[in-house]
Amino acid sequence: PVVTTLNGQPCVKFTWHQSAYDGTRLARGTEGCGPQQYQKEGWYGFYIYLPDPGYPKNKTAGIGQLFASNSACNSWAAMFNMVNTDLRVSHRGNCGTPTDALVYSNFPRNRWVSIVAHFVVSHLNAGKFEVFIDGVSKYNATGINFGYDTWTSGDALQAPHALNPKWGQYDYDAGNFTAGEIRTSYYTNVNEIAGNPSGALSYILNPVPGAIGPIIYPAESAVVAGGTVIEATNAGFNGTGYANFPTTGGTLTFNNVNGGSGGTKTVIIRYALALPARTGQLVVNGVATNITFDNTGGPWTTWATKTVTVNLNGGTGNSIQLKSTGQDYGNIDEITVQ
Repeated sequence: PVVTTLNGQPCVKFTWHQSAYDGTRLARGTEGCGPQQYQKEGWYGFYIYLPDPGYPKNKTAGIGQLFASNSACNSWAAMFNMVNTDLRVSHRGNCGTPTDALVYSNFPRNRWVSIVAHFVVSHLNAGKFEVFIDGVSKYNATGINFGYDTWTSGDALQAPHALNPKWGQYDYDAGNFTAGEIRTSYYTNVNEIAGNPSGALSYILNPVPGAIGPIIYPAESAVVAGGTVIEATNAGFNGTGYANFPTTGGTLTFNNVNGGSGGTKTVIIRYALALPARTGQLVVNGVATNITFDNTGGPWTTWATKTVTVNLNGGTGNSIQLKSTGQDYGNIDEITVQ
């Protein structure tokens, strides 16, 4: 690992070279290990940046885990895996077959993305494992067994047995290695919190106000209502789709928007509009203003951006909504908050 700066953000760069692989487990990647010892409940998260090109889209690798450093089998209890272009999570309550689930398809590249886990260990089906991406819950398993080894009467791991956080590259898909390949990833704002204190998610997302640069919120991760739909008909969008509105009453709501330390922020809206200008509403934390989108200069596959200035509260308790009010709307691909 190398301490560096990426787009103005201090971070750690992890690089794995296939040419250095000697057939041993220790040569399958490079990881960082945290000091926290989790016996019952906790939060663990980080921001990750996967470059394209630079990090492959046809490989399988671990990018973070909770390691069960104990006598049962000395292996992982939870693992975040990049599988081709998707983020998946595996978790287990013993050293056997895990529960494996899709968390986020077409995981974003070339931007900082936050991954946060909130978990409760248990061997009495009272456990929990929840995953947040950019502050939005994308996976939540409850009533599960999670973690393994010696237990206390309170259904917690008996010290010194515990779960320990790790992050970095674990490139274990040896059968799919390509000669000469290099895999590069970046991490920043790695945080570990024991228990479940108030504000844990907000702290992990933004422990130092303004530390993280622009954050992109794709339309497909927002809440649609009133007839708005996510579709992928017209090419040129980022991610897996864009929002198409009805003439009136359609909404696209981005919740848990990170306002950093609060105050004036810039919102960049990526959209396509092949017809004359249309006016709708921009609703920020319940306050509505009119917003007009101009023709983007081509067919519906021609995308452009519109920049607006808004006031956001500190932390991740903000909402930004786009609403059609009689003139339809442009097709919305994503918004960037900076």
